[in-house]
Amino acid sequence: MKAYRWHGKPCILITKAPYYRGVKRNTLIEVEGVRVVVPARALRRNDVE
Repeated sequence: MKAYRWHGKPCILITKAPYYRGVKRNTLIEVEGVRVVVPARALRRNDVE
């Protein structure tokens, strides 16, 4: 499973963001037990596996 961070907080990716006209769109993530829809550009990959 890929690990991501959203504004420094670890999060779980629930849906992958689609590419629409070359732009990554909103994606559904889970942060601290809460599901949130955020822009995909706000997500960063976690280097530590």
